[in-house]
Amino acid sequence: MDEKEPGKLFEEALEKFADECGVNVLQPKPPSELKPPEMWKDLWNRDLPNPFATGDLQGQTLVTKRDPELAKWLKAYAESPYAARCEWADQQAALLKQKAVSYDADTHAANPYVNNADETTKGQFHKNAPPEVIARAKWESRPIEFPGAGKHFDLTKQSKISTNPKLSVLWDSMVEREREYVASEKVTLRQQRLEAEKRLQALEAADAAPQPARIAARARIGVE
Repeated sequence: MDEKEPGKLFEEALEKFADECGVNVLQPKPPSELKPPEMWKDLWNRDLPNPFATGDLQGQTLVTKRDPELAKWLKAYAESPYAARCEWADQQAALLKQKAVSYDADTHAANPYVNNADETTKGQFHKNAPPEVIARAKWESRPIEFPGAGKHFDLTKQSKISTNPKLSVLWDSMVEREREYVASEKVTLRQQRLEAEKRLQALEAADAAPQPARIAARARIGVE
């Protein structure tokens, strides 16, 4: 990858984020067959035991926080292996139906989950469209999400990014720039809040003053 060509670097980085790391930065591909989430490994590359089957409460908390999709299936299989297997098969069949749905630019423009349709329109769509069409429409409306902090945190995707040296450097730079932006925005918003509080105090003081003084005070702070 030629770092002197930023356009090419950006394009290839997006493709690698999407294809190799599962980050939703490009138009999502049509749903394919389900792939089981990867089991966590110990230092000797052996599968760790299912914490929902062993009663490991700390393990349950950690895997739920860091890998919620894996936690979902670990818990399901611990509760009822046969029920979990049937649920997996049902979801697989539903995905194949979604994949068969034709979806192009015109369909995307009419997608009520994309075009800011009102709740009435969404309700009619949900009432009249087949389940696989509804599921595909929701799939195509997914926003861009990077696996950073907060509700989008995803240790699995971050680990995949870290295995690619160039992506890892780019990711670290993105995270640092986001931190700087958030810190700067916080300073700006705090300053705006202080100024608003001062203005509010001035208005309240003006309202409490006698009539002539009130008019003069309001004139000074730009209300009248």
